[in-house]
Amino acid sequence: MPGDDDLRQVLLDQREELKAPPPAGKWVPRSRERELRDALRRPLIKVITGVRRSGKSVLARLALAGRDFAYVNFDDERLAGLRTEDLQRVEKAVAALRPSTRLWLLDEVQNVEGWELFVNRLHRLGWNLVVTGSNSKLLSRELATHLTGRYVPIEVFPFSFREFLAARDAPVPSAAPTTRERAGIEERLREYALVGGFPEMVVSGPSGGYLRELHDKIVSRDIAARYRVKHPRTLKELSLYCFSNPGAPMTYNRVQRAFDFRSVHTAESYVGFLEEAYLILPARPFAFKFREQIRQARKVYTIDNAMTLALSTKATQDRGALLENLVFQELRRRDLDVFTWTQPDHAVDFLIREDRRVAQLVQVCAAFDSPETVAREYRALHKAAKIARCKDLLLLTPDGAAPPARFVPRGPKVRVEPLWRWLLGLR
Repeated sequence: MPGDDDLRQVLLDQREELKAPPPAGKWVPRSRERELRDALRRPLIKVITGVRRSGKSVLARLALAGRDFAYVNFDDERLAGLRTEDLQRVEKAVAALRPSTRLWLLDEVQNVEGWELFVNRLHRLGWNLVVTGSNSKLLSRELATHLTGRYVPIEVFPFSFREFLAARDAPVPSAAPTTRERAGIEERLREYALVGGFPEMVVSGPSGGYLRELHDKIVSRDIAARYRVKHPRTLKELSLYCFSNPGAPMTYNRVQRAFDFRSVHTAESYVGFLEEAYLILPARPFAFKFREQIRQARKVYTIDNAMTLALSTKATQDRGALLENLVFQELRRRDLDVFTWTQPDHAVDFLIREDRRVAQLVQVCAAFDSPETVAREYRALHKAAKIARCKDLLLLTPDGAAPPARFVPRGPKVRVEPLWRWLLGLR
């Protein structure tokens, strides 16, 4: 822990760093910006969570633009080893440098043990706080204990397709584009699937080295070191397995056997660590009875397609699995209540629930490459629609071209839509 003078210098240096351009090289509007701006008017702690390098701090800076606020970045090696009792010195240093503001941005505050007590005290004193962190469960668990009902959570993911286009200065087409516009947006979608949504990658292009380094840092620093994981190599191998098989069903029993864990509980803990750090995104299976739901395997998706390609141990990656992964990322980004649907004789990729009813069924198909593929995708939607009593059936494909009518089995109407239009929220 630096001395008082050095601490003030660290805070001054961090303030200067705020003036630097964001990783994307420009200020790209984020979908959660308005939500955060609205939350700033409320006397609640604003908690921004998301995977490392997804733009949490930049989102906060966008929402705080034009306001006087204090800033502390706890993800700074000069503040390494900061203890609970040191936080009062941080508070005094901030107050000395920014005496006129009661608005604070605390970056990666979970790096300090006992941080939640510090935040709780500042909140009681009337400070308006914005907190960021790269560990969802660590933040939510400790906030739930000490700040029940006094915080608003905001999740940040890597760039959506719309944000990707904004970062690339690419136009958003109309819902009914010209042939030239359609060709352009389909090419941008192929780029997005390759480059992913991490802001630095969107600017500099795909870099497997950067993404592998980022992944390893999250596994070793944010997970293994923080939780004192006994087998960090096995943890990394488990993560690489998930990135090599996006959308694959997973049970803790299978994980235990595959990675030779001592118990199912250990397997559950290791999977949970990856989820908490936002590397993997498990999807719950849908069932009308809770007991049936917990018996089914969960599908596990990944946070970013470019990271998936960089980390996969497979020579080639299934295009359909990558598209399905992309769709689930967007469903999570939209904060929908999303499940998977699997029955003995059919499966539908995603089920959306609203107000305890099944609102939509979504199937993702890379290509209608045979009459059998067409029949399988449509019949799965038809069967699920009958059981779930759902009328909104959506089939997403890269180009949105419907299959020949003679191959489509009879049944409820299925809306075929191009993936780019759905990702952009166009109708």
